[in-house]
Amino acid sequence: MMHCCKYCGALLEDEVQVCDFCGAVLEVPKAEPAPQAVAVAEVPTQEVTEEITEISPKKKLSKKSLLIIAGIVLAVIAIAVAVNMLFFNPHIAVDKYESVLNGDFDKIGSLAPQEYWDYMAERTKTTADQYIEDLAKLREENYLKQMSQDSVIGKLLDKDICVLDTEKVNANELTGIRNVLEEEYGISADRVHSAYRLILKVTQKGSKDTSSYSSTVTAIRIDTEWYLIRSVRRDESTWRVTFLATAHELELVYNY
Repeated sequence: MMHCCKYCGALLEDEVQVCDFCGAVLEVPKAEPAPQAVAVAEVPTQEVTEEITEISPKKKLSKKSLLIIAGIVLAVIAIAVAVNMLFFNPHIAVDKYESVLNGDFDKIGSLAPQEYWDYMAERTKTTADQYIEDLAKLREENYLKQMSQDSVIGKLLDKDICVLDTEKVNANELTGIRNVLEEEYGISADRVHSAYRLILKVTQKGSKDTSSYSSTVTAIRIDTEWYLIRSVRRDESTWRVTFLATAHELELVYNY
């Protein structure tokens, strides 16, 4: 492009800074800067996704998740039932006694607390382990004799114990039982937590017939274990307590 010298009017090229005709120094017009493109910020895909996620409705639990939750609930219930059976069910003592009656003589030691066995060992001038072993042998001899002899019901097959009724022992009798256990066997009263009167039906099954009889016993919980005892009132304030772990024949053998 061309432009005119402002001093002499000569036509000059745009890039000429000094006029060739009059020698005047010319001011070359500065080129206007080219317009710059305005950058448009893009919205991150992640942010848009998060906004959409917040707006979208919540997903329902899958079938697998529901099964897992149901399994956890059932496990908690099972644990609660087991704890109840362990600490608050007096029938546990009956189950232990029934197993011994049917020949599981290794469990005889579980029919009474250690303090009781120590007491019997002292009375018979022996050790607790020896007393339990002698009792197991005597029980086994009697059991095998019943299994072999032909009685009215035939040869004994097994004994089944059913609890017909359960009644909580009143506070006065429980206090009397606690006193006897502490005075006679050295079992502190605060370890005896509860006691229940049980009416049992014992059924003897033989090879020919069956026979049944009823028996009343007391189940007591010492610490966390249940035991069967017979409690007999001696007078208004005292009781006699024996555990269902001894045999009368063994008492005669030791002669005490």
